[in-house]
Parts: sequence; structure tokens; C-alpha cells
Amino acid sequence: MKISNSLPIVIVSLLFSCSPKLIPNSNSEDSLIGTINEAIQAKSISINSAIYFQDSIINKDYLQLLNMVDLKEFESISILAKKEATSKYGKNGKRGIIEIVPFEDETLSSKYYTGITNPFILNQIKSNFEKGKINASPILIINGRPLRGESITTTINELSPSSIKDVIVLEKTNSTALEIYGIRAINGILLLTIEQ
Repeated sequence: MKISNSLPIVIVSLLFSCSPKLIPNSNSEDSLIGTINEAIQAKSISINSAIYFQDSIINKDYLQLLNMVDLKEFESISILAKKEATSKYGKNGKRGIIEIVPFEDETLSSKYYTGITNPFILNQIKSNFEKGKINASPILIINGRPLRGESITTTINELSPSSIKDVIVLEKTNSTALEIYGIRAINGILLLTIEQ
């Protein structure tokens, strides 16, 4: 019996075509995308599953940004197979769902931003939020020092617009900010330089 030389190629091609397609991952397997790819390999979800981050669907580019953040910065990464996903999300869950929940930093809670009355800073936040550069509660940094908790409201409200020499916006999709400040930078950052 003669075996065709093309038979091994056909077998390898069949095996390769049965392997699920994975999300490109430039980080180690011990990363957000690595965790998701494990679920794809286990066929719990597919590469086309919807990804929810903070209750909103994100795209693969945004996922690549989040992949730069240490896994410890996430409260949970849940994989919902089709039945559970469609029960919770309807038609969006037909290919399964990935739910990513970051750890909440209480000292950066939105409640500290509601007390800001400084018109200059409010305008900076509002205009950059409307442009999609930052969220409504960005990290506020004055002369290199991040503000947290009550100092967000008190320090910002005490600032005189004439004392602010420079404002730099680091967008919520800024990879360097994510590496430096972790998951908190997903809200964007306002770097303020003030006269001493």
C-alpha cells in the first residue's frame, strides 16, 4: 500500500484548523490575555466573545492596553459560557462573555470629585471628558504628587487658576500611564504644574 506524501500535511492542517484562534499576546501567559486565551483553548468562549470592562463592551485594542496591567490589579476575570452569557446579556452573550472587574481604589472614588468647585479644573475635566480623553474622575497630579481622598477636593478647590503654569492630559489609553500608575490610569490623568 502506497501512502501519499501529502497525507502528513493534510493531517497537520486538520489539527491546526481545529485549534481555536487566540488573541495575540505580547506579554507572558500570566497576563490578562493569557488568562482569556486559556478559556478560548478550553473552548468555553471564542476569540469573538464580547469583553465587558466596568460594565461596558471594549474592543481588542483596549484589551491590549489592559494587558499591560498586572493581574493583581483586577478584582475578577470571569468567563461566562454561552448559556450563562445569553441568560445575563441576551444576544451579546451568544459567543460567551468575558467580564473584567478592576480593583476599586476607594481614595479615588467619584465622591471626591463631586465636591470640586474650581472652575478651571472643572472645565479641564469636562472638555477632556467630552473629547473622550479621560473619564469624569481622572487621577489629578500636582507637581508630581497624586491627590487622593479628601485632598482631591480641598487641594483642587484652593488652587488659583493664575498659579497653574501647565496642564498635561495623559489619555485613558496612554500605555505609559498604565505602566506607571496601574489600572487607576484607565480614567486618564491630569498633570498640573503649579507655582511653588
